[in-house]
Amino acid sequence: MTKILIAGSPTEERHELRRLLESAGYQVIEAADAAQLLTSLHKVHPDLVLLERSPTEAGEPDLLAILRANPATAALPMIVLTARPHEPAQQANDIEYLTAPIDAVELLASIRSALRTGRVQAELRRRNEQLSALVSVMEAANSTLELHELAQRVLERALVVTTLTNGSIWLRDGETLVCLAHFPPSPPGAGQPATQPLRPDTPIGRVMLSGQPEFAPERRSDPHQSAAILPLIARGEAIGAFVFGADGGTAIPPSEHAVLGAIAAHVAVAIQHAQLYQQAERQRRQLQAIDRQKDEFISITSHELKNPLASIKGYADLMLRRSARRPDDPNRKGLEIIAQQVNRMTNLLDQLLDVSRIGRDSLQLDRRPADLAAIAARIVEEMRGTTEHHQLVLEIQGAPLIGSFDEARIGQVIANLLSNAIKYSPGGGPIVVRVQRLDEARPTALLTVRDQGIGIPAADRERLFERFFRASNVSSSFAGMGLGLFITRGLVVRHGGRIWVESEEGRGTTFYVAIPLVSSEA
Repeated sequence: MTKILIAGSPTEERHELRRLLESAGYQVIEAADAAQLLTSLHKVHPDLVLLERSPTEAGEPDLLAILRANPATAALPMIVLTARPHEPAQQANDIEYLTAPIDAVELLASIRSALRTGRVQAELRRRNEQLSALVSVMEAANSTLELHELAQRVLERALVVTTLTNGSIWLRDGETLVCLAHFPPSPPGAGQPATQPLRPDTPIGRVMLSGQPEFAPERRSDPHQSAAILPLIARGEAIGAFVFGADGGTAIPPSEHAVLGAIAAHVAVAIQHAQLYQQAERQRRQLQAIDRQKDEFISITSHELKNPLASIKGYADLMLRRSARRPDDPNRKGLEIIAQQVNRMTNLLDQLLDVSRIGRDSLQLDRRPADLAAIAARIVEEMRGTTEHHQLVLEIQGAPLIGSFDEARIGQVIANLLSNAIKYSPGGGPIVVRVQRLDEARPTALLTVRDQGIGIPAADRERLFERFFRASNVSSSFAGMGLGLFITRGLVVRHGGRIWVESEEGRGTTFYVAIPLVSSEA
């Protein structure tokens, strides 16, 4: 029944108002002064206040001011009955004023209107509080991807915004339920069980298997019965359950059911994301372990293979020297092929060893002051003898370019880039190697190698420096293992530099290597 509190009216008028309102079906509570008003508000929680406001005498409290100052009553619908036609407080648009003499029909109509407005405002406030609660829980759910931490944060936040007192979150693991979070924490020796079997004859099992939430009635036969159990459903599957409790067997009002359902739905998605993240992390660690094992295997195998190859090469070179004394020796051609293939195998094994060292971060550099321009000039001169169809052009600006380099490894970088330029320019043509000083705050040299070859497809450029990757337009036409650029990048990075590429398929490729130099002030 709707409760109306009449406050401040003289006794005779208050009795008349009471009879009028009770005949209209309202429950009436009376308060003659401020003390009775506050007591009634605390005990009764009225739906509307009907206040007779007469001129306040000196020292007498203003009942309207008391009502508006109290957070518990500030939003209550109010109707003020006043003898003054021009009430200054009419500026408050949430209060309706009726001027004496009071018409009964007008009063009842005003009460119905004020109650309707109050219900709408209360519903809006409730919806706003629910939305705020959902946002609060969502923030907690999105704050971490660690599963247990996420569950504990969400549980504690959900209890705060719903004014419930205890709860737990359970996750399904096969036919077992695992407790991810529990609040309040149980005292030592009497704790919440960490696991329990998933059975249809238990409340949690029943909710999970049916996929439907259960809310306990207001009167419970079992004081320990949960106030609500909601399934955590992600992608159509119940992955766990959210359990809520309240002290004293308090029931959860129906208006809260939808909020709890929304919380459970979001929590289910957040938990599944955390599970997927943890699964991905486990797989990443497993792949890293496999990669380390693979790199170790490559390293051991390469070392073991290089020993017999060294013996083969030694004997082949010895026999070639003996064969040189006999120009007509029929075995000479075969011995030359053996020596060439041994060299090729040795180079491949060296590449595999470099890949292994880079993967295990065990590549050691012997860095000393050296001139990048001089290294480039030497490598270009050496590479000129490897091709008859390409013109290797060297351009040097700002020499000397002194840096702390492992000279052999920097030479390997330049040789790898030149070898690629020659290999992937089957039609010949110029290949330009440029070394210059960059105008940057930190002394830096820029090495560029530009060819007019087949170029690199745009879709392949991002993966070009991955190991064992080969561009789609070369994998079937050119031999190779896809290791050269991976090793090149590893060597550049370990010198503190960076490497990148620009290319247009069918029109050529340019590789850029920026590498730090030694400051002239050092």
